[in-house]
Amino acid sequence: MTQDLGKRVEVYGVQATMSRALREAATESFEIPQMDEKLTECFRYIVADFDRIAMNHNNPFATYQSLVTRVSNSQGVPKERVELALNEMMNRGWLTRKKYRVAYNKPMLNVIMPEWDELIDAGLHKPE
Repeated sequence: MTQDLGKRVEVYGVQATMSRALREAATESFEIPQMDEKLTECFRYIVADFDRIAMNHNNPFATYQSLVTRVSNSQGVPKERVELALNEMMNRGWLTRKKYRVAYNKPMLNVIMPEWDELIDAGLHKPE
C-alpha cells in the first residue's frame, strides 16, 4: 500500500515475532513487548484483592476505579499498570464486567467480578 497507493501503513506486532520483510514494507512498525513479569505480578495483586473480598462475601465484586485505586495504593504499583493489567484480564476472560444491584432501592453498578475457573486454569488462583 505504501508503494502502490502512497498510503501510510503502521504495523503492530509482538516483539521478536514480526518478519523483517513486513517491518520494512510498512511506513512505521511498532513492537509490543511480550507479557512481562511486572504485568503478571499485577495480575496476582488483582486476584489477591478479589481473594480478600471473597473472605467476607460469597459473590466478590469491585468497581473498576475502586479496584485500580486499592491495588495501586496497597502494592505501590502505578495506576496505569494496574489499569493495563485489569483490561488485559478482562480481554482474556479472567474477569467479567457486569451490572450488579447492591441494594433493592439503589441503582445498578458497573462492577468487575472474577471468573474463578478461568483464573485457576491460568494458574493465578488456587482455591483453599
